[in-house]
Amino acid sequence: MDPETDSIYRTPESQLETHVAVEGEWGSVERALSGEAEFGIEATIREAWDLVPGSKGVLWGIVLLGGIGNLVVEGVIAGVVASPDSVEEPTMALVAQVFVTWFGLIFVAPITAGGQYYAIKRAANDSDASFGVLGETFSVFVPIAVATATMLALLLIGFVLLILPFVYLVVAYSFTIPLIVDKKMGVWEAMETSRKGVTQCWFRLFGLFMVTGLIGALGTLVTFGIGLIWLMPMFSLVSAVAYRDLFGYDGAAA
Repeated sequence: MDPETDSIYRTPESQLETHVAVEGEWGSVERALSGEAEFGIEATIREAWDLVPGSKGVLWGIVLLGGIGNLVVEGVIAGVVASPDSVEEPTMALVAQVFVTWFGLIFVAPITAGGQYYAIKRAANDSDASFGVLGETFSVFVPIAVATATMLALLLIGFVLLILPFVYLVVAYSFTIPLIVDKKMGVWEAMETSRKGVTQCWFRLFGLFMVTGLIGALGTLVTFGIGLIWLMPMFSLVSAVAYRDLFGYDGAAA
C-alpha cells in the first residue's frame, strides 16, 4: 500500500462543481469510495429544510436528553475524580475539565448518534423514524463509544499539530457513527470508510457545512435565537441527506 496515497493527511481532491443525485438513486459505500456518489449543496439544503416539519420534536427531544445526560455523567465523573473547580493550579484544572468533558461526550455518544440516525431515517423516508432509534444506537454502545473516543483523540492530535489536519479530519470523519449504526461496520472500518469516501468530495462537503453554518448564524442573529427551533433540526437533516446520497441507507433492511 502506497503511504503517499493512503495517508490520512492526503490532500483531498478538489470537486467544487455542483452535483445533484437523481431522486431515488442514493449512494452506496462502493460509489462513495470510487467517487461516483453525488450530492448538490443547494439541493441538499432545500431537501433538509423540507424535512424539518415533523422532525423538530424528536430531534429537539434527543438534544435535550443528550444535554441532561451529559450533565449527569459529567457530574458523576467530577465527583469520582477531582472536580475542575476544586483544582487550584490552572493547568491541572484545564486538564481535569478536558477529562470530564471527554468522558461526558463518550458516554452520551449513543444519544447523539440517535439524533443522527433518526435524521438519516427521515431522509430515507423510513416509517420507523422515531425515538425508537435510541434503542438501535444503544445496542451498539461500545463501538460508538470507542469510535467517539478514538476520533476525539485524533482530532486533538490534529489540532495540536496543525489546524489544517484538524479541519480535514473533522469533515472526513463526519459519517463514522452513522456507518457503525447503519452499515454495522467495525470502528476502524467505519472511520476509514468515512474518511476515504468523504475525501472524494471533501471540498464539496466542507462547502455544504460552511454554507449551512452561515445560514444558521444569520438566521439565529436575525430572529434573536428563535430561528434555532427550525435551524437546529435542519443542521442534522443536511448531514443526513448528504450521508444518504453518499453512502446510501441500509437501515430498513437491517
